[in-house]
Amino acid sequence: MIINHNLAANNAIRNMNTNSTNASKSMQKLSSGLRINSASDDAAGLAISEKMRGQIRGLDQASSNAQDGISLIQTAEGALNETTSILQRMRELSVQGSNDTATDDDRKAMQSEVGQLKDEINRISSTTEFNTKKLLNGDLAAGQNTALATNLNSVKLETTATQGTSTGKNALAAPVSIVTGTNDTFKIALDGGAAQSVTIAAGTYNNTQLVSAVNTALGAASITGVTAQLTTDGKLSFVSSAANATSAVNITSGATDALGSLGYDTTPANNVETTGTAAATSVATTTNLIALGDSNGNNVGLSVGNQINLSAIVGGQQKTATLAVSANTTVADLTSAVQSMIGGTAQVTLDTTNNELKIVGQTGSAYEISNLKLSAQKSSTDSTVVANNFNNQFSSFTETQAAKDVKADGSLAFQIGANQNQTMKVDISDMSVQALALSSVDVSTQQGAESATTVIDNATKAVSAERAKLGAFQNRLEHTINNLGTSSENLTSAESRIRDVDMAKEMSTFSKNNILSQAAQAMLAQANQQPQQVLQLLR
Repeated sequence: MIINHNLAANNAIRNMNTNSTNASKSMQKLSSGLRINSASDDAAGLAISEKMRGQIRGLDQASSNAQDGISLIQTAEGALNETTSILQRMRELSVQGSNDTATDDDRKAMQSEVGQLKDEINRISSTTEFNTKKLLNGDLAAGQNTALATNLNSVKLETTATQGTSTGKNALAAPVSIVTGTNDTFKIALDGGAAQSVTIAAGTYNNTQLVSAVNTALGAASITGVTAQLTTDGKLSFVSSAANATSAVNITSGATDALGSLGYDTTPANNVETTGTAAATSVATTTNLIALGDSNGNNVGLSVGNQINLSAIVGGQQKTATLAVSANTTVADLTSAVQSMIGGTAQVTLDTTNNELKIVGQTGSAYEISNLKLSAQKSSTDSTVVANNFNNQFSSFTETQAAKDVKADGSLAFQIGANQNQTMKVDISDMSVQALALSSVDVSTQQGAESATTVIDNATKAVSAERAKLGAFQNRLEHTINNLGTSSENLTSAESRIRDVDMAKEMSTFSKNNILSQAAQAMLAQANQQPQQVLQLLR
């Protein structure tokens, strides 16, 4: 027998503590009704249960969202019901006005009522709201593609004089001589008009004097819209100020032509040479050549051999293309190059009136175009890209315009699920007088009243179609609510099996632990009496 350690008592104490802890946990479960009250009760079960609880609450909120959506649709459909009633009255008036028993005064009275009815349709369209959100004014319409006018600092249309090949490419480095006694003559016409003779008197001219003499001769011949200009590298250029799609400068030889000393060269165009004789007897221009605007607002002309670099970000991807400038390159070629680069997501058109490239989205297509750039780059030859005022010379330039988010989709997105992207799109068309094509309705004449009947019928069909669409949306949402309720119920049942306690089973466990705890206390009392037996040996 030992007295320093009462092992029986220690064992009784340990079992009593264990039973007391288990009984305490059972009491917690029975009092809360939950099997899992803390993560220690079931770590994995707690994680699964909390995820399910999030889904359940999401499903319940989605059901509430769908109910709100139904309320919105009912508001819009109720307003359209009144619009239908108005259209029925308008049709009644148009039929009445079509009858020749009505006088002009009668029809004027009818038209007065029709006007008020149209105003009421517009008022309903512009003021029908749900939670301050307008429903019938077109803000909630789907797939409204808008035309985007991308003005690339003006894509100008400019004409430039060109000529056949010559024997040299020298600029006017030396004076130009016109044989004494032989005036130099040529004919020039703008935009297909009558050719006018231009005469330059015989003599010796330096660069500046030659340009001045040519412009003086143009003025003397009453030719407007065409000027001769000297480039920074000593080249003579005939420039038309009429920057439109039909501008053309035509130069032909005169009867006493001495232009052999003023030869032209097509690479680059518009050079005046000191040597060589023109290979052709007539000089014609190519219309619609391209001149792009630089950052200072100057037009930058392009010579033959230059290259236009195109780039844009289309749908998040970088796109590039090039367009080589030839004697026949036109703005239509530039338009085609831009179209090929961006692909079929949008239609590129040329507006020659406003000098704009317009990018228009295809119906129902969402697209994004940004960082649209056009860059003019000089060729490897002696061609140059020169501003029309010839005060500055450019080797290249870049202008950037953005064409972003041009698809205006106002459709409502109802969140009808517990997770991301579980939405339902609902669109409501514009129900105004203009959208219904009722602006022209006029029953003040018999003929107008007859025509109005068909117009009103078409408007009624449009409103009825919109109401039918809204009714379909509402039915769909009602089915969605039923499905959400079923899903929430089933998920709640699954979560309950994980989280809730089985009361009968737990009562049995509690009773067991309680009995064991009391028994352990009794055994501890007995164990504490064992060391007293040693005293019997000492007597």
